[in-house]
Amino acid sequence: MNEDITTDAVVSLKATNELVVNEVIPGDEAEDEPEPDISHTKNSLPWESLFAAAEEMDLDNAIETAIKTLKNGKEVGKLSVIRTLADLLDSDGEDCIQKIFPLVQEVLAEESSNLDLHCEAAVVFKNIIKDKRWENRFSGLSEKLLNFILQNVENQRENVTAAAWLETLSEIADAIPIQAVTDLIVPLVVSQAEPTKRVQRRVIATRLLEKLCSIVPVECVKKDLAPCAQMLCQDPSAAVRTSVAQRLSMIADSLKNSTDCVSLLLPCLIELCKDDDPGVREAILNTIAVCLPYFTKESRKSVVIPLIRKCTEQALFLKDTSLTVVAKQIGPWLDSVKEILSQQELKWFLDTYCRLVDISMGDSDKISALLCTACRRMCAYNFPCFAMVYGKESFNEKLMPILDRFCTDGDDEVRSTISSGFHEIIQMRPDEPALVGPFIELIRGGAPEVVQQMTGNLHKTLPPLYECIKKYTGTVNVKISRIQLDRILIGCNRLLRGTGSWRSHESYLNNIACIRHLIPFHDLYVSFLPMLKQEVLTVRALPCRIAASQTLLLMMREFPMEKNRNTVIEFFTTTIGSHESCNRRRLLLDVVPIVLQHFSREFFKQHFLEAVLKLAHDKISNIRLHLCRILPQIKQHLVFPDDEALISNLEKVIRERLAQEKNVFDRQLIQQHACELSRAETANKDNKENKRKLSEERKLWTEVEPATVESPDKVEELPSQQKTLERKGSAKRLTGDLAAKSTKPPSGTPRSADTSAERPPTGWRTARPEKPKVAVVRPQPQIVITQRSPSPMPPKPEERRSKLPLSTAKYRSPSSGSTPTITNNSHSTRSSTPVVNDSNLHKYRTSASSETTSRNLSSSSANSPSGLRRSATTSAMNTGVMSRSASSSYNSSSGSSTPTGPHALMTSRSMSNIRRPYGLMKVQSSSAIERKPPSLSIRVVGMS
Repeated sequence: MNEDITTDAVVSLKATNELVVNEVIPGDEAEDEPEPDISHTKNSLPWESLFAAAEEMDLDNAIETAIKTLKNGKEVGKLSVIRTLADLLDSDGEDCIQKIFPLVQEVLAEESSNLDLHCEAAVVFKNIIKDKRWENRFSGLSEKLLNFILQNVENQRENVTAAAWLETLSEIADAIPIQAVTDLIVPLVVSQAEPTKRVQRRVIATRLLEKLCSIVPVECVKKDLAPCAQMLCQDPSAAVRTSVAQRLSMIADSLKNSTDCVSLLLPCLIELCKDDDPGVREAILNTIAVCLPYFTKESRKSVVIPLIRKCTEQALFLKDTSLTVVAKQIGPWLDSVKEILSQQELKWFLDTYCRLVDISMGDSDKISALLCTACRRMCAYNFPCFAMVYGKESFNEKLMPILDRFCTDGDDEVRSTISSGFHEIIQMRPDEPALVGPFIELIRGGAPEVVQQMTGNLHKTLPPLYECIKKYTGTVNVKISRIQLDRILIGCNRLLRGTGSWRSHESYLNNIACIRHLIPFHDLYVSFLPMLKQEVLTVRALPCRIAASQTLLLMMREFPMEKNRNTVIEFFTTTIGSHESCNRRRLLLDVVPIVLQHFSREFFKQHFLEAVLKLAHDKISNIRLHLCRILPQIKQHLVFPDDEALISNLEKVIRERLAQEKNVFDRQLIQQHACELSRAETANKDNKENKRKLSEERKLWTEVEPATVESPDKVEELPSQQKTLERKGSAKRLTGDLAAKSTKPPSGTPRSADTSAERPPTGWRTARPEKPKVAVVRPQPQIVITQRSPSPMPPKPEERRSKLPLSTAKYRSPSSGSTPTITNNSHSTRSSTPVVNDSNLHKYRTSASSETTSRNLSSSSANSPSGLRRSATTSAMNTGVMSRSASSSYNSSSGSSTPTGPHALMTSRSMSNIRRPYGLMKVQSSSAIERKPPSLSIRVVGMS
């Protein structure tokens, strides 16, 4: 092929030269020039070298090139050959195994310090051994590569390169035949565990020990690996002892015998628990909890429990990092040995747990804040275990205060830990009303992380809580009502939707569906239905919208009233089905499987099928395709021949889509859905599942739930009734019903007890303290006109009769020279009564001193700039107790005076000593008589 390309190039070059030579320039045809010599052009290219290179490339193959590179190439070339060993093995299998692999081994032996070559070769060997495809093609390849790996482990003196090959052994041990592992790898592990080897090799030997225990037989574990583990437990390096302490549980699991575990591993546990290094003690304390089930009951009772108590007391005394391990493992320890513990040992576990909590919550200088926080987190993690083991008495006395402290802890991680296990606590104590408070405190903290941990098991937590609230409402332990708990749950939704964790929000919306069996349907309709509708319309994540829709449909299933169910149905079929957003319209198709799963076939056909098929003409192609995708599922719930018309409609939708769709890819999808629709089988008419759903729906939708709260109409009538009663009470006060009034001033007293007793109960509405209502009683003066003038007259008070029960006109003695009195028609009955000059009435006459005082006050008020003064009247109730009465009047020598100024008409304080046979209500008035014409003279006779 290369020769052809070269020949074509030469011919092309010759043709070009001939064209150049034979080209005739216009105007020079007559000139005759000799041909130029082009021999130098032909010899300008190195044709011989080009042909030789082409022949050499054809002769050499990939194997020869790889051999030359490994022998004489640079490091980059050698790395490239090693990385492409799998490709060479695929193309030239036998040649690669016979020539390349031995050569690679020689290169690795020569360059023992080259870490890149050894790491790359180790990775390639591991991948080839773990790929069963090569072993099936080339038998014995894995054993050959295993021998190469073992040679590299023995030959390498550098610890890093040897570690690379040992790590490869630990990863390929399960891909090698068991016989090869027993004969080749086990002796290597035992040799690498000797104290004369490097620390890194001994640490890797512990990893190999763990891996081999799950591969080799039990006899090999007893004979070789268990003694090797005992030797490593006595290693002088703390890193080696820590590594083997972390892996003793794997050896215990592989022994399969409690007696062997006690004889081989229990001495190792005792020795490592006494270690001086804190890291070793932490590792062995974590391992004890895993090894406890593998020991015999006698050894656990006599050896392990005293060992645990000793280690725990040591950690409490030292207060080092091992304290957090004790706080973490005390729960698993208790769970493993609870059957064999005595009462004294049970008490010790509980007291130790309380001590750990107290130490972690104390302000000790010996313990850092980080260590205290870690201990509290571990104690919160183990709280459900202690709640399960100990009875109600110990729980209420010691554990309940600890739970309250955890739920109000300042660290969010502590509260998150206790909230993640709160469902376990409340399921073990379902009748404990004291658990309601901690639950409220966890949510009231407002931390999204805490609430998220609780949403996953909310369906297990809420039923016992609602039962406790229903049973113990109003007691000391339960201080909230069921309605308050409903509001708290709704608040959780607002908290979760503001976070970025849509999975927690989805879990909340799914699990909250359990409350449909816990609260009345009216509360579901009033409280949770608007919240779920809002989530369906506004939440961003699609799984959350589907979860909210499912919960909304499940709650609708519990509504016995058809109008309530129609509200939800119209929300989906009308609001969602015709929404302007295509994402919301698609939600109607997403809820179709939910409706088919939880409702009967008749319900779906009656309420949802028509709205779903309308989306076949949607302007968004994805919605049309989604509809075509769910049509086979709808057909599987229909019955032939009863639903033959509906099945024809489904097929019509597919035909119309195929006829109208112009996009090629959409047409392919629609054709695929059409085939699925044609192959879909219809349902059986006697389907037991559908009959069960139908019977449940009839039962739920015909039996009305007993009313636990007042009806909404009655509740709405309460405010109007209350307002009517208030208006009646105000009218009574304004008409002067003195017997119903309090002895205290109305401005400082609330509504009387009689009024509050008449008020009907407010039902479910929250009782709020009402502000005291004060009725302002304005003075009602009786005006007597004594002189007419051409000035405008005030309106005649014909419509306003005196509301005083008695009149004082007949008690006033006539004075000589007084102005004739002109009274109003409305008061003609009282004023026409003759005034008898009786000696018994002298006690009601106004004394001279009072008249003088009144005259002085009148003159002084006349000089005031405003001419207005507030008057106050005081009296007692009509109980026979007489008190003062102050009234506004205009005094003159004859009982009336003519004003002398533009603002002379004013109110004044009367100091009259007239003793009236009745009492007046003690009121405070802020009213004053308006300005009147200066030619008008009036006298205030009485006030009400």
